[in-house]
Amino acid sequence: MRNTKYGLLQLIVQGKITGKRSVGRRRTSWLKNLRQWFGKSTRSLFRAAVSRVQVALMIADLRKKMAL
Repeated sequence: MRNTKYGLLQLIVQGKITGKRSVGRRRTSWLKNLRQWFGKSTRSLFRAAVSRVQVALMIADLRKKMAL
């Protein structure tokens, strides 16, 4: 997602906000959670986000794993 029109989307997903870092343990980002849950890289998650069908299949697979 190198195009400038995806800047806001990337900011929302990655959670990079300018300013000082808060004291204490760093917060876990949504992107890190998604990488852990789906077992995929950031690049593959962004590529999958383009297709609703692919995202739906990933979520269905995750639900099957959680049910077991």
